[in-house]
Amino acid sequence: MYFEVAPTAESAKKFLEEQSPKSMILIIGDCRVKYRGRAKSFLDFGERLVVIKRDKSIMVQRDTKCEPVNWQPPGSVIEYGCNDEFLVIYAFRNNPPEKMRIEFRKIKMVLSTVLQDYAPLNVVGMETSYVGKIMEDPAIIEEGFHIYKKEKRTASGSIDIYGVDSKGVPVIVEVKRSQVTPLAVTQLEAYVLDLKRKNPEVEVRGILVAPRIPKMVKNLLREKGLEFKEVGWEFELPDEKQKSLLEF
Repeated sequence: MYFEVAPTAESAKKFLEEQSPKSMILIIGDCRVKYRGRAKSFLDFGERLVVIKRDKSIMVQRDTKCEPVNWQPPGSVIEYGCNDEFLVIYAFRNNPPEKMRIEFRKIKMVLSTVLQDYAPLNVVGMETSYVGKIMEDPAIIEEGFHIYKKEKRTASGSIDIYGVDSKGVPVIVEVKRSQVTPLAVTQLEAYVLDLKRKNPEVEVRGILVAPRIPKMVKNLLREKGLEFKEVGWEFELPDEKQKSLLEF
């Protein structure tokens, strides 16, 4: 790790140009940001954190909120310069054409370090996790349910799971991981209508699956001739079992 505290603009520029391409750069100071591309923006002077990653993505962070106030994606071209005792950082790309200019009039600290991070990110409990459980055991929906396809495309979007019941009737399963709203009913109904347009004489069942379904949504499903099933699972990360809050 290398850093400089309160460097001049020229000293900071030299420091940044000497760092390895594999380094992550952090700059804390008083800066303003100009952006031109798919839109235009200007952020006047204020103390912020600028992060430049090894993949050449760059983010301008304020001291609140998760999202950067401005950023450029991986693969950006990043250059350093000095202008009227300001440290200037240029970040741009050509497709689509975008450019960002950051001007520091005062720098509190500039830091460079190389991070060793090769661990995969394991995420569980998303809708894909629920879909995966049903794919592994179709009887979760009902006995005799046979799955034909996951993410079946229709005019209204992708059906989570498509199959047939024990009598050969087509079944559409729409999965939600959290409490559902009437919008999910509209979505499921649209999928059913998409399939029925191709063969109006064929019966098509639509089933909404979620851990918890409000009474109002259940009533709406019944009114439209659709079905529902409340199913919930506990998911554990691989090789990671939480025993207490202190061990999280």
